[in-house]
Amino acid sequence: MLTVYCILYLVHAAVPANTFAIYGNGEEKELTELVPGILNQLGPDSLASLRKLAESYQSMQKKDEDDKKDEADEDDDDIPELVSGENFESKVE
Repeated sequence: MLTVYCILYLVHAAVPANTFAIYGNGEEKELTELVPGILNQLGPDSLASLRKLAESYQSMQKKDEDDKKDEADEDDDDIPELVSGENFESKVE
């Protein structure tokens, strides 16, 4: 999963308009590159919450993959099987 990572950034907010803007030079990094720095800042409660979040994310990914496989199987069901030895063109004429 790619994330946008900014070292120096500015945040502008217009709270009554519910509008927030973040300015800075961002670079794309994999989330796995950032995890070690994040884990050092978490306490035990936050670490447990992060573990639950990761497990739920993995289960969602697995469910999405299963759904895609099911959709592919359903598409195959729409196509009828060919019958060997049958000549359908002669029946039409």
